[in-house]
Amino acid sequence: MSSIYDWSLTASDNDDADSIINWLENQLPNTVNNSARAMMQRMAELLKDMGGAITATGTANAIVLTAASPFTILTDGLLVSFKAALSNTSATTTIAVNGLASKPIRKQGLGGDIAISPNDIRQNGIYRLVYSTAANSGTGAWMLQGSAGSFETGTKLLFQQTTAPTGWTKDTSNNDKALRVVSGSVGTGGSLAFTTVFTSQNVGATALLSTQIPPHAHNFSGTTGTESVAHTHTVSVTGVTSTDGDHTHVVGANYIGSGTSSNAGYITPSGLGATTSSNGAHSHTVSASGTSAVQSANHTHSITGTTDFTGGGGTHTHTLNLAVQYVDVIVATKD
Repeated sequence: MSSIYDWSLTASDNDDADSIINWLENQLPNTVNNSARAMMQRMAELLKDMGGAITATGTANAIVLTAASPFTILTDGLLVSFKAALSNTSATTTIAVNGLASKPIRKQGLGGDIAISPNDIRQNGIYRLVYSTAANSGTGAWMLQGSAGSFETGTKLLFQQTTAPTGWTKDTSNNDKALRVVSGSVGTGGSLAFTTVFTSQNVGATALLSTQIPPHAHNFSGTTGTESVAHTHTVSVTGVTSTDGDHTHVVGANYIGSGTSSNAGYITPSGLGATTSSNGAHSHTVSASGTSAVQSANHTHSITGTTDFTGGGGTHTHTLNLAVQYVDVIVATKD
């Protein structure tokens, strides 16, 4: 049986391409109307197949469909749209159209066509399929069009929502963990939970050992200010000196005997009957006053030295505020 898919892109080849349409040269006039009406029928069949007005039958994972276009061979470009009766639950969902062989329903992945996932087809949803002889490793398949399921089964993604989206399963094996970007193989690691590390904490009391302090001392130097000890002395003296000075003089005497002079010792003045005057005793009245001269003694002192090493050896703590802001996400795996 012919269908619109038998029509040719070359106009001259369409004279008898369709069994219900006659466009032969010199055709009878009464066949023109019939051929025009048949063309309208083929267009209507295609529109129905494209419009999703056909409801599928069969099971959730083995769909059966009767297209309006009566094609009898699976060729590239066949197109059907249908309303799903059930949601698929398997990645190996198939469809049989017009009684032809069942073929898998596939979708486009990042590296080529891949199997659909459970719930890629949902009950009462409208879906469009295009047949490809090259799909499914060259064995042919119906390719699901406009599918959001371009991720292969097992693909893991982050979602900022509590529940996994339709067609995905929430991975609960990881909780309260940070993300790390790597250039090699992925994995997990660490032992402390995210909220344990990123909270306000105190560093424990710590006392530095003498071996942990860099050796050092403190030098100092300086100069005292210019200071003067300049001063004067005031003197005031009054009085009378003593009468010292009174004294006598011893007078010697010689005598002559037998023509020669000889010392005969001495004779005191009183022995001679004469005494020297005692004049010489006197005193002085003293009166004096004055102030000594001012002498400056300005001077400075240079001071240098080194302090001793010291330290109390006490402990100390540090407060760390690690309460960083964060956004919770989940990891979900494509079904």
